[in-house]
Amino acid sequence: MLKRTQFTVGIVIILFILMETIYFAENPISHWISIEFEKRTQYNIMRTTNSNDVKSRMRALFDRDYDYIELIFWVHDQLEFSDEKPKPVPKNPFDILELGRGKCGEFSILYVSACLAHGYQARLVLILRGSNHEWAEVNIEGEWIHVDPTDPPNIHVNDPSMYAERNKKMYLIVAFESNSYEIVTRKYNPV
Repeated sequence: MLKRTQFTVGIVIILFILMETIYFAENPISHWISIEFEKRTQYNIMRTTNSNDVKSRMRALFDRDYDYIELIFWVHDQLEFSDEKPKPVPKNPFDILELGRGKCGEFSILYVSACLAHGYQARLVLILRGSNHEWAEVNIEGEWIHVDPTDPPNIHVNDPSMYAERNKKMYLIVAFESNSYEIVTRKYNPV
């Protein structure tokens, strides 16, 4: 009986090590699986936020044109940060506004939606393997600029190294638009 238990424990340990290796390694297959699991959700969010109806309704919330920096403050005025994940998790900017609070995902969705309503090209960025965090990128003069709208009242713009400095684990980072994605891991984790 002891040998059987030792064998079972050994198999469990080997499986655990294999799973850790597959999950955290720079493994194209595991990265592809992570992207495939996430992309339908992110494409739907981006299609919703980029629809003419949502952009028009969002734009009606503003009394003037805001630049992409001012939109960070606008998002901070709309949402209160909460460590508690909302249930159900809102994926629509108007549901997020109604809720009035959220985590990084809600802040980022609302920010991207506000940017799109102001004519900016914007996308959601997620850590798919490693720490759990989301932020945005805005295209300014042909360059994707990092914007993390989550940390009120602080402003984090064009500071992609901030996550490495905070010791976030980042093995796969992906930026999502309506119908495409880009792996941007090296931009944020230039190891």
